[in-house]
Amino acid sequence: MTKPRILIVESETLTAQDLTNQLRRQGFHIAGLAASGREAVRKARRLRPDAILTELILSGEMNGLQAMEQIRAHHDLPVVYLTDCHDESLLRRAEATNPSSILLKPYMPRELAWCMRLAIHNYQCMKALGDRAGSLQAIIDSLDEGLLLTDTHNRVLMLNAAAAELTGRSAENAHGRMLHEVVRPAAEAASPTPAAAATENASELSMHSADGTPCTIQMRNLPINGADGQIRGILVALRDVTAERERVQRTMEEQKMSAVSNLASNLSRTGANLHKLIRVRAEAMLDYLPNDSRARQDTEGIIAAVERVGALTRQVASVARASGHAAKHTPLAPIHLTDAVNTAVELVRTPFDAQNIQIEVHLAEPPPIVQGDSVDLGDAIINLLFNAADAMPKGGVIAIETRHQHILRPDLKANPRAKPGEYAVLRVHNTGVANTPEPPPPGQPSAAAKPSEFQTDIGLALIQQVTLRCGGWVRSAHDADRGTTMALYFPIATGSARAPARRHALVMDDDLETCREMTAYLEDVGIAARCLTQRDTVAAQLQAHASRTELFVIDAMYGGSPASEWIKTLYALNPAANLLLVSGFSREMLRTRLPHGPWRFLQKPFDREQFQSAVHRILEPKTT
Repeated sequence: MTKPRILIVESETLTAQDLTNQLRRQGFHIAGLAASGREAVRKARRLRPDAILTELILSGEMNGLQAMEQIRAHHDLPVVYLTDCHDESLLRRAEATNPSSILLKPYMPRELAWCMRLAIHNYQCMKALGDRAGSLQAIIDSLDEGLLLTDTHNRVLMLNAAAAELTGRSAENAHGRMLHEVVRPAAEAASPTPAAAATENASELSMHSADGTPCTIQMRNLPINGADGQIRGILVALRDVTAERERVQRTMEEQKMSAVSNLASNLSRTGANLHKLIRVRAEAMLDYLPNDSRARQDTEGIIAAVERVGALTRQVASVARASGHAAKHTPLAPIHLTDAVNTAVELVRTPFDAQNIQIEVHLAEPPPIVQGDSVDLGDAIINLLFNAADAMPKGGVIAIETRHQHILRPDLKANPRAKPGEYAVLRVHNTGVANTPEPPPPGQPSAAAKPSEFQTDIGLALIQQVTLRCGGWVRSAHDADRGTTMALYFPIATGSARAPARRHALVMDDDLETCREMTAYLEDVGIAARCLTQRDTVAAQLQAHASRTELFVIDAMYGGSPASEWIKTLYALNPAANLLLVSGFSREMLRTRLPHGPWRFLQKPFDREQFQSAVHRILEPKTT
């Protein structure tokens, strides 16, 4: 067994030698002798003894107390003081240095030996206890859950690293403070003042984390009882449940939107069938009614009303598509926001001119690229423009602009999944004075609207769903004098958008799924295709694209009736237009009801290969 090593600090040579002999006889090893305080400091640093035996009063400018203070500043060693001084003030100063013992002269040799052994033993026990406490603290600090220990008066005694991160207070800063000073509820929240309870319980409170971010904290109180059953303290566990609450909220919102989407999809499908049936019957009646008759006027009014119902049905279908199951599983792709805006502006320019509405366009450079679905994004921008136009029944100016903006604090209330970063902002401002309703919160239905406002609310729901799916949010502001502004925020795509295709096609089919399917077939062979399902925008589309589009694919019974008027309009604008008619009716039946021309025909149903082969045969002369 290794003998304990002792450093003796004594100014008197004979006394130092006597102490050396006594300790050696009792089984100690003498590491060294020091005759002054300065020498003791040097030898303690060099020899690293197990303990120090020192005289309180030493010769020289540094006494034993001063020497031990300097030694303990660098080395934690057990110290035993020897003295024949009975001065109470000196003994209290020695006690303040926390020695292992103070041995008053005269003493017996066995007293000295036992005093040194106990000093070393107690020191080793305290060190082992400190090591275990350090290991326990390390384990506690490694926990994800914040832990605070308070006394029965709610004063904080200890907290771990997770609690320090949640509260923004270090262990030293929190020690001795009241619990409600360390765990501070948010000022604007109606949370109760935190207090440790003598019974086990759990509660939630809203607060701000160390970085100022709002969070929801679950607090649990666990009383600590002594052996006598009395409460000695309370362990307070803190857990950040913000992400968990947001996840539950998102799940509920998604379930609500899924139910709304299914309902909207069923309504739009039923409405579309009724729309076709009523319109076909009403148009058939016109063949038998005199031009100037009241019955004819009423029938034409029915057709006009049915068209409005059809437009509303298509908007409901757009909302269902943007928020439904299919939208969630449709991959987003890079889109040039500038191209989407220009296309939407071209489509609405003709009807807006008739309403005396001017459009001012200001687009950012370089053109922003965002992730989204091109069809949904186009529908959202068109609805945004029509919503602005509805506020100006007597005409006015609509300004649409895009710009780049770095967002440090996204609107988490509008979109909890939004992240800081680079954004493209699409801003539409109108000079109208009508009040534009705020988009409903995610997952919440629109407020009850008047019949004249219902279509506007549907359009706003579509705008919001498309923007949320792209990772952004919607903001609106209204000023009674300056008009209404709506801004859509889209995260900038990290990749680059696909280069524009060399060929362009326009697909017209009032069945949305079929239209999207044909559009996808065209995209697969490098043809940029636009899907058109809204009957009331056909004239504007043909006017804008008749001369620049290489292929038109039209459902021969578009809108529930023969597409004669659209074919005539197309050939009037571009006699050499490449036209592919698709229909479930036979070619012979269509030839009797449609205008003659160089159109080609493809019988429904067809597959991808049949459709692409028909397109290739039409465009082949253009590629040779």
